[in-house]
Amino acid sequence: MVREIRDVEAAMGSNNPRAVNQGEALNRLSLSKSLVAAKDMAVGKRLNRLDIEVKSPGRGLQPNRVSELIGTPLTRQVKRGDFFYESDIFGAKSQSRDFSFDRSWGIPVRLRLPPESGHLSCKAWALSEGCCYVWSSEVFG
Repeated sequence: MVREIRDVEAAMGSNNPRAVNQGEALNRLSLSKSLVAAKDMAVGKRLNRLDIEVKSPGRGLQPNRVSELIGTPLTRQVKRGDFFYESDIFGAKSQSRDFSFDRSWGIPVRLRLPPESGHLSCKAWALSEGCCYVWSSEVFG
């Protein structure tokens, strides 16, 4: 019974802030969606739903912010496919995010087995935050 209680406690998680691991940060950009311009538009144009599309990658405003963008007059000229940013809603200057890492490039692999489990024999695997990655310098010299 005690073991089962500990299992439930572990499943509930904690109140501590969750840290985004490297694989999630890499996937955040490529797999998430953004609001983009559906056509070329001039400064002053009030945006409506037909002016906005949802596309990858996730470099701009997230789709759940579309209602904040609708009715907003443009403060800059946009071309079809341009991303909308926080500055398009509030007029503040947007800042780019730094997605740099302190390692050479890697390929995220969706395995949850550590190398010592015997399922992975290549010495190029590195265990990081519960995910396995292969690093270019270890594979290609």
